[in-house]
Amino acid sequence: MDMNGMDMSGLGMSGMDSDGAGLFTPENMGIAQTLWYIVAAFVGFLALLRVLRIFVARWRYVRTSTTVKVTDRYSVRRIRLRPDATPSKPDNYLTQAHATATAVLREMSYGQPWMLKGRFRHFTPPSAGRCLVIAAYWLIILSMLWSNVMLQPDDPLYGYKWEKVAFRAAWVSVTQVPFLFCLACKLNVVSLLSGISYERLNWFHRWASRTIFLTVIVHWSFFFTEWTLADFVNVEIQMMPMVTYGFAAWGVLGWMVLSSFGFFRSLWYELWVLQHLAAAGVFLWLLYLHVPAYATYNIWMAVAFVAFDQIGRFVWNAFQNLRGRTFGYSASLEAMPGSFTRVIIPRVGFRWKAGQHLYLTVPRLGLIEAHPFTIANAPDDNMTVTLYIKAHSGFSRRLYQSAHKGPYRSFVSGPWGIPPNLSSFETVIFICNSTGATFTLPLFQEMAKNRYCAKNVVFCWVCREPNQVTWFQKQLILASEEIAANGAKVCIQVAVTDGATELCSCCCAREQKISAPESCGKGSQPLVTEISVSGTDTDTDTDKCCKVDDSSIWEAPASCCQQGDANEKIDSVTLDYDPERPRVVQSVVVENKECLCALRSCGCANISCGARPSLDSVILPAVENARGETAVISCGGRDLTADVRSYVTRLSDERAVHKGSGAQGIYLWTEEYGW
Repeated sequence: MDMNGMDMSGLGMSGMDSDGAGLFTPENMGIAQTLWYIVAAFVGFLALLRVLRIFVARWRYVRTSTTVKVTDRYSVRRIRLRPDATPSKPDNYLTQAHATATAVLREMSYGQPWMLKGRFRHFTPPSAGRCLVIAAYWLIILSMLWSNVMLQPDDPLYGYKWEKVAFRAAWVSVTQVPFLFCLACKLNVVSLLSGISYERLNWFHRWASRTIFLTVIVHWSFFFTEWTLADFVNVEIQMMPMVTYGFAAWGVLGWMVLSSFGFFRSLWYELWVLQHLAAAGVFLWLLYLHVPAYATYNIWMAVAFVAFDQIGRFVWNAFQNLRGRTFGYSASLEAMPGSFTRVIIPRVGFRWKAGQHLYLTVPRLGLIEAHPFTIANAPDDNMTVTLYIKAHSGFSRRLYQSAHKGPYRSFVSGPWGIPPNLSSFETVIFICNSTGATFTLPLFQEMAKNRYCAKNVVFCWVCREPNQVTWFQKQLILASEEIAANGAKVCIQVAVTDGATELCSCCCAREQKISAPESCGKGSQPLVTEISVSGTDTDTDTDKCCKVDDSSIWEAPASCCQQGDANEKIDSVTLDYDPERPRVVQSVVVENKECLCALRSCGCANISCGARPSLDSVILPAVENARGETAVISCGGRDLTADVRSYVTRLSDERAVHKGSGAQGIYLWTEEYGW
C-alpha cells in the first residue's frame, strides 16, 4: 500500500520489526555506542584526576612536614609542620599553569546564579558548574540526535524522512537508559573509578532522566506525524502492540520525572521511594516489550547495573551487621533539647572516614525504612557511632518519641560517601549551621589525628540554641589542642542565633584575661589569635558553674560572649590573625553539662549571641593570610551553601587568584541537607 509516496511495507526494514537489522539500524547503533565511548573516556579522565590528586596530596605532605615520635594519651606519632614550607604554592611554570587553569575553572563552576526561596525553592537551578556539565551533555545528545539525519528531497530515501529522525531518537533514548540506572545505584562503576560518591551524582541522574524524556518526545512525535499524514494512526496502533507499550513507558517515565522534583519528594519521602522503585521496574518491563530484540541489550545492561548494586550491598550489609552470633546492633536513643535525638551504636564492626554517612534501619519503628544520617564523630578506638537526628516527621519523629523506651535492635548500611581529602591544603575553613556540624566536626577531628599540611584552621558554627554547643564542645577543644600541638593555628567561632539571653547570662559571660608564660608553645607554632565581637559589652559577675584549674592558666586575651541588651543585634564577628600571640592551653573541669565555660575558656574560641557572622569576617582574613591553597568546607541548608558558593567565586575573581596577583587558590566543597 503506497500512501503519499511512502511504501508502508518498508516499516519492517526501517527497524520496527525485530526480525531484521533495519534500514537505519547499523548507523544508529554506531552513534548510540559513541555515547558509551564518551562516558568511558570521561570516567577514565576522572579516575586519572583522582590518582593525580592522591599523588599531589602525598607530595605536599612530604614537603611540608617532619615526623616526631611522641607517646601521650592521644597518639604515638605526631606530625609537625615546617613553618617555612608552603607546598601548595606553585613553584615552577608547570605548576603555575595548572594552578591558573584550575582557578579559572573553579570561578566558572562554583557560583550559584539564582536561588529561589519559599514555595519555589525546589525549582532552584543548579550551580554554574552543574549547568556547564548539563550543557555539555545536551550538546553531545543533540549532536548524536541530529547529525546526518535530515534527508534532502533528491535523496532516494526521502520517503523515510520522518522515520529516520524517529529511529535516531529511539536509539539515542534507549542507549541512555543503562547510564540512567547506573547513576541511580549507590554501588556503581562511576563512583568506584572516579571517587565521586553516589549522592553527588544523584542530581545528574535526575537531569539524565529529563533528557531521555525529551528525546523520547522527538522519537514518538516524528512517527506520529508520519502516521497522521498517512491517516494511519489507528491502524498502526492496532497492528503494532509495541506502540502501546512505548507510549505507556513514556508515561511512566514522565511520572517519575515529575514526581522527582523536591516538592514531591519532601511531602512523604517513604512513599515516594516505594513508588519510584516500583515505577522504575514497570518502566524497564514496558521498554523491554517496546524495543526490538537487537536493542534489548540496553535493558539488560540496566538490569546488570541494578543487580551489581543490590547484590553487592546485600553482601556488604550482611557482613557489616553480623556480630558473632547476633545480627544487628543495639542502639541507644536519647532525646535532646530542640527535638533532637542522639543515637549511639557501640562497637560497630566496621571503620569509617570522617564525613561519611550510613543508612539506619530500626525495624520496630519502621520495618523497611532506611534513612541516611551523617556519622557525627571521627573513628575512635571504641568504634562507637554517634548520630544526631532532628525530628521532623515520619521515621525521625518516631525516633524522638521512642527515645525513652530503651535500646532498639538496629541495622546499618554503609558507611557511604567519599568526603574531601584535606591533607594537602595550607588553610582550611569549616562553615556550618545547625546539624551541619555533624559533617564538619569529624573532619576537624580527623585533622588532629592524621597527617595534614594545614597551618591555619578556622571552624565557624552557627546554631540556633546554646545547648547544641555543649554537645560538641569537648570534641572541639581536644581537637583544637591537638591541631595546635602539630604546629597549626586554630580559630573557633560559634554563633548562637536564639536563646541569647540565657547564653549571655551564663556563669562566665565576661571578659577574661589569661596569660601564657614564654615557655608556652615552645617548639611549635602558636595557636590563633584575637577575636573581637562588635556590639555593646557589659560585664556581669555571676557564680561559677565550672572549675578552672588555675595551675594551667596563663594570661592572654580570651574573648567571651558579653551580656547586653537581648534585643540588640551583633553586627558582625571579626577574626584578626596575630601570629605573635601565644597559644592557650588549659584544663577545664565542667560540672554543669549545659555550661559553655570550657569552650569559652579555650583561648582560640569565641561564642557570639544573636547574629550570624558575615562570610567576609570568617573567610576573608584567613584567605588573605594564606601562603598556600585554601579549602572552604561548608555544610548546611541551600541558602548557606548558595551564599558560600557565590562568595568564594566573587572573592577568587576579585583577588585574581593565580593570575599574577600572588593570591593563592581557593578550593570549595559544599554539602546540603538531603540531595
